[in-house]
Amino acid sequence: MARIHGLTLIRDEWPLALLSINHALLHHVDRLHCAVQVSSDATLEGVQQLRGFWGERLTVVEIRTPAYLQEAIVATLVRQLAAAAAPGDWLYVFDADEFAVTPSALPLREQIALQPSDHQELRYPVWNWIAPVDFDDWDLASYGRIRHRALPCVFLSLPPHILAEEIGRGFVNYFDLPFYDKGLFRLDALRERWLGPGAHRLRPPAALLRPSAELSPAAFQAIHLPLLSRRRLECRLAQARNLMAQGFPFHHGWQSRMLLDLEASQELDAFWRRHAIGPGTTSAAPGLPCFEESDLFATALEPALALSLSLLDATPATDPPLPLSEEACLRTIHQLQNQLKDLHRDLMRHGVNQVAAQWYGSGASVSPP
Repeated sequence: MARIHGLTLIRDEWPLALLSINHALLHHVDRLHCAVQVSSDATLEGVQQLRGFWGERLTVVEIRTPAYLQEAIVATLVRQLAAAAAPGDWLYVFDADEFAVTPSALPLREQIALQPSDHQELRYPVWNWIAPVDFDDWDLASYGRIRHRALPCVFLSLPPHILAEEIGRGFVNYFDLPFYDKGLFRLDALRERWLGPGAHRLRPPAALLRPSAELSPAAFQAIHLPLLSRRRLECRLAQARNLMAQGFPFHHGWQSRMLLDLEASQELDAFWRRHAIGPGTTSAAPGLPCFEESDLFATALEPALALSLSLLDATPATDPPLPLSEEACLRTIHQLQNQLKDLHRDLMRHGVNQVAAQWYGSGASVSPP
């Protein structure tokens, strides 16, 4: 049976990453590569403790540059995984605030085994969940209190700066918006490509993608905790400042960038109250999100929570994390960009079908652009 490789890039994510890493290793992935970027909290030390428990199933990579090079870092690690993977192996990329569940109880490995061999990608839905207004993300035992799944109700396609203004004024709630779906990818498909921001899409190019399939929410879905606590809003502010300092456009990380204006106008506390569950909060209240109560997350988290609590004083791994330099990440992106130039030139000269045959072999079918 094909193996599933996990990959997560984290920074200042403790103790949330403790739960998400254990959850992924317990339920979904055979091996996990965890890249830790310079953190001011206990993230690196904590992951080293997990490495001491999981052994070879958990590889820890340390990234010492503070630069926000998400795509370059992930692309570099994915290329390393793809080079060593067996034919048919898959990749699952997740953030520290994501917990995948299989409500149908059919394990992900078995669902993947049922997929046609020409499918390169499996799309799956991501659902936002809402935390209690007094939630303490440092308290592991409290995570079972998260029992409200947001129900999106605004499906208009609006520019990020308009959405940010509407959310800041309280006319739209962040949880009203559907979250982008994500994908599981065959590692073979990533030898000449890379993943876009947030690992939502492959690039390049859409015209040369093989068929993909969609997993139903009952088969596989991700529980996403984007606004977990008032404290973590401050972490998102730090991320927004970092993005601005590096010259990223507003649409890149706009969910964090909009918090800067709210902080400047002293509206951050009001924003938090609109995006959390307080005493007497109802789904019909103006300005508050629509939601439904469910024990799906609390139940699914129980094994990882029990394990995580038992590992708080675990012995760290004695071997140091594997280093990954900024230069190596940028070199990967430069190589991929050069491949994209070559591909674009071939597409212009020969057309999609001929280039697809070169990539996949004769008789290959392609998806329309």
